Amino acid sequence: MGENLKYLARDRHGRPLACLLFGAAAWKAKARDEWIGWTAGQRACALPLLANNTRFLVLSWLRVPHLASHLLGRVACRLDADWRVKYGHGIELLETFVDRERFRGTCYRSAGWVHVGAMPVPLRLSTVPETARQNERNTPTTMCRRPLSRFPARSTPFPLRPPPP
Repeated sequence: MGENLKYLARDRHGRPLACLLFGAAAWKAKARDEWIGWTAGQRACALPLLANNTRFLVLSWLRVPHLASHLLGRVACRLDADWRVKYGHGIELLETFVDRERFRGTCYRSAGWVHVGAMPVPLRLSTVPETARQNERNTPTTMCRRPLSRFPARSTPFPLRPPPP
């Protein structure tokens, strides 16, 4: 599965509230790649500095206002340091894909994530059967990004510093 970090959020009594999974960024994502403006070679070098929020689940029986955006914000504050400990390099940009048919992405916007553009979900073609690829290409999604503290928030973010070997 590549580089990834998992978080399980618990309340003060130790009961689970939510889980989050961050993993390696998609190899190609048109909206992100256009925003960054990098070449294929630059992307290959700097892609390890991006992480994708691949899963985010708040347990369905919870009714806590703003819990989702609070958790996204808290995890974003510590993810770079946790990634450095586990993999020896940091993260400069977070990304995620929101299924527009099911969600609005409000918690991401509230946690400081910015809408980048609408696009189909990027796929790791070597691991997805052809029938699934056909179905997923038609799924409308919105890509959101969140630059971390040292990452330029308003300018084209390249050049990214490649991680150490």
